[in-house]
Amino acid sequence: MQKQKILDRINFADFYKTFIPSLKVNGKAEAMGLCPFHEDENPSLSVNIRTGLYHCHSCKDGGDVVKFLMRLKQITFKEALNELSSNSDNGRDTTKQIEAVYPYTDEGGILLFEVVRFVPKTFRQRRPDGRGGRIWNLDGVRIVPYRLPEVKASDTVFICEGEKDCNNLANIGLAATTNPQGAGKWRGEFSQYFTGKDIVIICDNDEPGAKHGQDVAQKLVTSARSIKVIEQLPGVPTKGDVSDWLKIPGNDTEKLLKLVRDTPLWSPQADKKDDESGFDLTKALKIGAELQELDLPVSWAVKGLLPQEAITLLSARGGMGKTILSISIADAVSRGIPFLGLETAEMPVVYIDFENSLPTLCERVKRIDAKHVLFWHGSNEIKPPRLDKEYELYKKLPQKALLIFDTLRASQSRDENDSQHMAMIMQRLKELRDCGYTILLLHHTSKGNDKIYKGSTAIFDLCDHNLSLHKAKKGCHTPEENETDDDDDNCCYRFGTQDKTRYEPFSMFLEFDTEKGCFALAPDPETETLEEIHSLLAGKNPLKTNDIFELVRDELRIKYKGKVIKLLKKGEGKYWISESQGKGKPTYYRVAKPNQSGGLPYIYPDHQTTHKVTGLPIPDHLPQERLDSPDFTDWSGGLNKSQTSQTTSKVTGLAHIDQSAESQTSQTSQKPTLDIPFEVENVEVE
Repeated sequence: MQKQKILDRINFADFYKTFIPSLKVNGKAEAMGLCPFHEDENPSLSVNIRTGLYHCHSCKDGGDVVKFLMRLKQITFKEALNELSSNSDNGRDTTKQIEAVYPYTDEGGILLFEVVRFVPKTFRQRRPDGRGGRIWNLDGVRIVPYRLPEVKASDTVFICEGEKDCNNLANIGLAATTNPQGAGKWRGEFSQYFTGKDIVIICDNDEPGAKHGQDVAQKLVTSARSIKVIEQLPGVPTKGDVSDWLKIPGNDTEKLLKLVRDTPLWSPQADKKDDESGFDLTKALKIGAELQELDLPVSWAVKGLLPQEAITLLSARGGMGKTILSISIADAVSRGIPFLGLETAEMPVVYIDFENSLPTLCERVKRIDAKHVLFWHGSNEIKPPRLDKEYELYKKLPQKALLIFDTLRASQSRDENDSQHMAMIMQRLKELRDCGYTILLLHHTSKGNDKIYKGSTAIFDLCDHNLSLHKAKKGCHTPEENETDDDDDNCCYRFGTQDKTRYEPFSMFLEFDTEKGCFALAPDPETETLEEIHSLLAGKNPLKTNDIFELVRDELRIKYKGKVIKLLKKGEGKYWISESQGKGKPTYYRVAKPNQSGGLPYIYPDHQTTHKVTGLPIPDHLPQERLDSPDFTDWSGGLNKSQTSQTTSKVTGLAHIDQSAESQTSQTSQKPTLDIPFEVENVEVE
């Protein structure tokens, strides 16, 4: 393009004002400002706004706009001409006079872009070029609400339809904002800036203004604390706005705030026709009796592990293998094949990867051979949107799909330690869940403890299901041993439910198959410990919890009683059985051993006898006070105190019960029907 054609399209006053904010027009064609080419305290640069020529009366520099740009930015003639051509609006007339410039900044006040108002009334947007100039488009610019720092700092925010209105409200002490590009252009991602705030929307007095106000309210309803919409300010003419209202004598801050107080809270309204016909919202609700009749069993994407149409959080330390594990889950679900022996429901799977580089992702996909999973990566032509921005795009993915986000931290740009920010992110995930999607959200744990997730409690609280993946040492008995980062040969991985879940707790143990590069099932690392405790208790009288703890502490060096209690519960029914003596009294454990035929375990016969008529074992640890009771009846067949003799164990102090031949004969007609899940040897006490 020829130089003169470019110069003919430039508004020289606007051009020089961009680089010389101090420039002031002194006459019809002359302007003066501080020279940018030397330290100038008194305006010495003269500009002819008709010809575009400049001259500094101090440093004697001068020339046209091309030379000015070349010297200011230290660029070539061709580069300066190209920039002037780009900034001349691709051939449009730019001779209109600038009336106002409205800067849009980020949270820290850094300029992102500007909205420029011209006379006659038109608007255009421009952005910094990084070298002191402006480019008249918003390509690649982060779009934010107007006066964002004030929005962030305020609990109550007014939303208007124009920047001038916002400035006028700011002049009377109110935080106000708007969106660029006019009515109907409010963005859904703006919701993140209004979480937990009280919002007052003041509409322009026309149909587009009212429609815009309702649109803004609808988009903020899930994030704002409260919303009020003033559709028509009193005394304002058609197409008028809050700036017109403020010009009316007597209108001030207090009067506006009173108007806000008198305005009812906004809520999504039913259609006006429904209201006029007596619309009853309660008819759309369900009573408890109806809910009781619904048969809605839990459906699983992976049986016992990953519920359908729920948000599941999978937390693990960085480098633990959660990406490999989740791609393995994705592969199994996408094909409807078992995952480590667990049933899956076949469904579409979309793996949304914000975390890994493309080579890393490709290597892991090849390793798992995940051929049927859809992968959405930053290298795609359409990049996956962050959850705090255009998340609505996710609703265009296949219905009823499993969406795996890798990871929470990388999939959004908010502060994961801020509860309001995370509540907004989780609310958006809930919207996807309620659309029928199953969501698996990968998350990091803290560096100090791989069982504690990072960030705000809102993340954990607002999930439906929580899983964790962490290392578990083989044969370790103490927390210190378990936290020691020894070699991987001595470790396995626990994968299963964390503290919170709305479903049945479930866990499994895994080991990493280095040859195949994926996880495989592993035996429970506590099995060996349970068997050791079982061996210690074999041949002994029934023992109280404290007695067992002392024995295990001395022999197996398990220092924590809580750990022993946990192991006793885990081994219940397989390695031993517990018998409670009643509320406030100790529980005794009787050792059991595996049934050689592969069935349920049976009780060791030590220190017990067997009822010869019924064939049922008689407990040898019934408390003395129970035996002394006149109405005592033995559980096995109605034996009373007069029909028994007793001895006392020297170890436990508990009573042994023995039966005479006479008492045995007298009970032949009383055979109770009891289902005892143990095989018992008939052994008499010596």
